[in-house]
Amino acid sequence: MKNNACYSVYANQKFAILSNVLSEETNIEVYFATAYNRFGEGKPWQQERVRQFFAKEELLIGRDFWNFICQSADGYTIVLQAYKDHAHFIVEALESIKGLYLRGERRTTLTGTEAQVSNQMEFDV
Repeated sequence: MKNNACYSVYANQKFAILSNVLSEETNIEVYFATAYNRFGEGKPWQQERVRQFFAKEELLIGRDFWNFICQSADGYTIVLQAYKDHAHFIVEALESIKGLYLRGERRTTLTGTEAQVSNQMEFDV
């Protein structure tokens, strides 16, 4: 099977499984979905292999993905705001890890989480 046909084969397999398991009255829809658009939010999806097998209305990219997942027209905005509100926890954790492993520092406190990595080489199990 050619590499560029993998999207179609995968989608067809999942459709076949669902259509054999669910009742005939069930409406099955198949989408290509990704949480962000690497080409820029609001810009058309440029990956030809995907566009070859999925119609424009079958693409859930970026904003459309999050609105679909959240089942809300404001899903993208809600997720983006939650990220902005809480991203500092990720940054703090990464800084702690960098300090611990890259610079050889053994003691780091994560502001706001009060999680502390001690300079002990032992770990409680």
